[in-house]
Amino acid sequence: AMKRRWQQDEPAWEYQTLARERISTATRLLDQDTGGGELLASLAPLPSFTYATESYAPNVPVARNRLQPLGVHLVSEYNDDALPFADGYFDLVLNRHGGYSVSELRRILRPGGIFFTQQVGGRDNRRLNELLQEQVRFPFEDWTLETIVNQLNHAGLEIIQAQECFPENVFRDIGAVVFYLRIISW
Repeated sequence: AMKRRWQQDEPAWEYQTLARERISTATRLLDQDTGGGELLASLAPLPSFTYATESYAPNVPVARNRLQPLGVHLVSEYNDDALPFADGYFDLVLNRHGGYSVSELRRILRPGGIFFTQQVGGRDNRRLNELLQEQVRFPFEDWTLETIVNQLNHAGLEIIQAQECFPENVFRDIGAVVFYLRIISW
């Protein structure tokens, strides 16, 4: 029922398809901020050496129950700035909407390794914010594709591909807006 009341366009690319292509040649994989592990599990079969990080306490047992049978090692006690992995250990790091430290990425990726990410920009849902806020504030306004690319380049990572899109959200009633704001609190 909510589908008819709230619709969100998808990006021009499909994250799962692109991630699956990269996983097919990976031997050591890390999925950062895996949530409940749903997305990572959907990408199986996974490399023999697959790790996932998740620090949000309610997600940890859910992710562990879902990923352990797939042979995934879940790490829940960590800091983005000091990950418990050896230098150059991973050939692929996935990150969909999660946090990361650029210097740690550089450290844990092997030479030629790939960091594959899809982030939500700091100007997401700009029009909704303009309608709901008397004085529009975007605390992460500088979190843009340009910023991310500059940070990664500055760390010595080569950008293979970078794309940006602004998916449209259509809300057909105020209840749908309230529902959306409750599930996407940030």
